[in-house]
Amino acid sequence: PIRVEMISSVSVFEATKYRNKEIFEDDDLSEWEGIYLGYSQTKWVSDRLVYLAGKSGLPTTIYRPPLIGGHSINGDWNQGDLVQRLLQGCLFLGMIPQIDWELDLVPVDYVANAVTSLAWDDKTKGQCFHLHHPRPLMLNDLLSSFLGEGTALKLVSMDEWLSGISSDSNNPLYPLQTFFKKRWGPEQLTYPELNSKGVRSRPSCLKTSRILNNLNIKCPDYLDLVKPWSNTLLMDLSQQH
Repeated sequence: PIRVEMISSVSVFEATKYRNKEIFEDDDLSEWEGIYLGYSQTKWVSDRLVYLAGKSGLPTTIYRPPLIGGHSINGDWNQGDLVQRLLQGCLFLGMIPQIDWELDLVPVDYVANAVTSLAWDDKTKGQCFHLHHPRPLMLNDLLSSFLGEGTALKLVSMDEWLSGISSDSNNPLYPLQTFFKKRWGPEQLTYPELNSKGVRSRPSCLKTSRILNNLNIKCPDYLDLVKPWSNTLLMDLSQQH
């Protein structure tokens, strides 16, 4: 049969059981309780179907990228994407929520290069790959690096941050207020809180990185991404407003 290549998502790790747990590429992700977003639920179901089909003999490969950012060279972003809006919205507001929001963010060309290389390798059949950044970064640290030395965003409570967004319809995050305000599950955590350090799962990419290194594909360090990303994000922001 024809080999099936599936682009899955970091969303498949959102079950309550996987919170603050290290998840390896070969782990059986059978748990689903605590996955609240409809997008994440569909990703888990489709990932699970392909995974089980692989165990039954269908040649499959599953790729699980995290949040996907702009190109590592030209800095181009997917316009209107959640991550682009998040970064631009904080810069526009001059504020950042006082929460340990951990971004597992990689450039789009890294994901494309990784998938296209692994997909044509016979040895990767039947495996799962985590295309995460080897060193996740805090949202505040990434934004601060965009602004340069001596400039900082104001750390505010989540309520003040949301209030600031709601007060200006020009803010890129204005249409997404409900997404950030909605509270999920018995613990009533918001999406940023679910993605905070110590709560979100910790997908391991050691196996994936080792195999990709042998193919001469490496995920760029954040220091190398600051210039192309900040130039494009800030330019787009100034053109919009």
